[in-house]
Amino acid sequence: MPVFGRWGPVLLAVIVIYYLIRAPISLAVSSARLNNKDAAAGKPNVQGPALGPAGAAQDIRDQNAQQPMGPGRYQKHYKPAPPRYPALDDHFPWLTKSKTAPPVPEHHLPPSPHVDEATPLLIGFTSNWPLLLQCVSSYVAAGWPPSDIYVIENTGTFSSNQRGELSLQNPFFLNHTALHQLGVNVIMTPTLLSFAQLHNFYLHTALMRQWRFFFWAHSDSIVFSDEDVRRKDRDHDWDHDPFATLYERSIGLMRYLNGPDMPPWATHFFAYDLFTLVNRDAYLDVGAWDTHIPYHAADCDMLDIRCRYPDEGYRRSVPTARITRWLRWRPCIQASR
Repeated sequence: MPVFGRWGPVLLAVIVIYYLIRAPISLAVSSARLNNKDAAAGKPNVQGPALGPAGAAQDIRDQNAQQPMGPGRYQKHYKPAPPRYPALDDHFPWLTKSKTAPPVPEHHLPPSPHVDEATPLLIGFTSNWPLLLQCVSSYVAAGWPPSDIYVIENTGTFSSNQRGELSLQNPFFLNHTALHQLGVNVIMTPTLLSFAQLHNFYLHTALMRQWRFFFWAHSDSIVFSDEDVRRKDRDHDWDHDPFATLYERSIGLMRYLNGPDMPPWATHFFAYDLFTLVNRDAYLDVGAWDTHIPYHAADCDMLDIRCRYPDEGYRRSVPTARITRWLRWRPCIQASR
């Protein structure tokens, strides 16, 4: 037993090595014997020289080598050309040819001189210039001072629109000249911003321009002045004037919310957020917009009544306004009362 315990592993290793090298050695020996017999009988060696174990293994790999493909050449296949649609035409030729803003009815003109409060209206834009131009024109027609309207160009094309390098066929086209003819301002974002980033850019702009309150609107909506002013409306003095434009009622509502007996407020919606009044300091107090929440989930995080505002003691109100929003899957919906 002591002898087996000492030499047993050595014997086992010898047996394993023998079985590993037996097949190549046997193949080499048989090949050598066959070649010797053929040489003694005067036959030519048609199999070539004798192979050792390594040569035999290489010979097996060479015999199983993959054969090249046939002579046929691969032809690229391309998708069929998409159908060509007619080019978009100028949908506001009057503005293009006259190079002046269209007249506004006298009863829709903004107050002159300007009211004491700053009333900036920010309209974010990424694509679809025809809808934006209709949106801006509707606010001008509803009595909003054009100099108080700021289009935030968030196209991600840097200064291409400002230099006139894009055409109407490009979805990110924006006509700076037409907006300036309407008296509207244009502010360009440094790069393409997400929904939450764009609203933080609004707050940054309000801070830099010292706006305590500002309005913002969707670029795919149009507004109408509600001519049915009622005596109980809190945003307008019916006894003084039974008619009020959207701009006049927005100013009246802002003054009402900032009254001495009113609780702290953060947001005031007109037909939800199609047209919104913002208290800048309230937004900054709750921490601004969370840019890590994508898409409109950030909207719910910031504005939903069950989320951040009530926790900080701010209220949110939702009045009604005559605002129509254009949607891709429907011609339009009426987002009013």
